[in-house]
Amino acid sequence: MFDNDFLSEDSENSSGAGSGSVEGSSYSCAYCGVENHTFVDPSQGENQQYIEDCQTCCNPNILRVHHDQWEDEWVISSEQEY
Repeated sequence: MFDNDFLSEDSENSSGAGSGSVEGSSYSCAYCGVENHTFVDPSQGENQQYIEDCQTCCNPNILRVHHDQWEDEWVISSEQEY
């Protein structure tokens, strides 16, 4: 379903924040702990927050997305929506 080359976070596939193209990343569901693959839109800024349902348990996760400039990767943390 996912192209692993596109989802990798190496510098070859990562064009940094503000580039205008979506980038693959992943997070662990705050409910069931399963790793979910998602896409980040760098044009929305280096710090983002939105809700995305888990691909396994369908519960809503609040995602806090940050672009780490030193590592040139997107860091995603998730928490339960109450």
